[in-house]
Amino acid sequence: MLRTFIAIKVEASQALRRVLRTLGEMGRPVRPLDPNALHLTLRFLGQIDEAQVPGIVGAVEAAVETEAPFTMCIRGMGAFADSRRPSIIWADLEQPEPLYRIVGCLNDRLEVLGIGKDNRPWRAHLTLARVKSAPPAELRNLLKSHGATPFATKVVDAVELIGSDLRPSGPQYTVLASVVLSLDGKRIPALRRPFQLCHTRRDSRFGSDTM
Repeated sequence: MLRTFIAIKVEASQALRRVLRTLGEMGRPVRPLDPNALHLTLRFLGQIDEAQVPGIVGAVEAAVETEAPFTMCIRGMGAFADSRRPSIIWADLEQPEPLYRIVGCLNDRLEVLGIGKDNRPWRAHLTLARVKSAPPAELRNLLKSHGATPFATKVVDAVELIGSDLRPSGPQYTVLASVVLSLDGKRIPALRRPFQLCHTRRDSRFGSDTM
């Protein structure tokens, strides 16, 4: 069985890295995400059988087949449920309309495969941190001070099926398939490439992080 989700990878800008460092300095209650593994989740699938992967990839292809690459702005911060007792700290997304189209179509296609719809309404956001207990007072101040801060501009040109392996050192994510937004159905299947590792180095020969 594979623990999986469908997402868009987001490269952390310097502004995002700074705010993640600040969140990490707030102590045990606040757990920021690894800046090298930021992603915008379109649909969490949970445990699936490996035999389901081709059908799910087909659903992703169908969901993006009429979408060209588009740009969205990551701007401002907020919290679920609220800033007084937050559970999730997120950055907001401007111009997310294509994302809602993709998610709507994706949910319909997954339902045909027998994967039921998520009953919770989907909201476009980029998770930055999780809060496990009462946060320090400076978290509220941070949210206020970054209410409209522009953090990054992201060109969305691929949607990916990602496997998640939960480990004591943190989750390791592996791209199972990447579907390119190109209006011609082009797909790069079965990459199976970890993109969050405990120890990585930059290999200039290949332009990617390797063990």
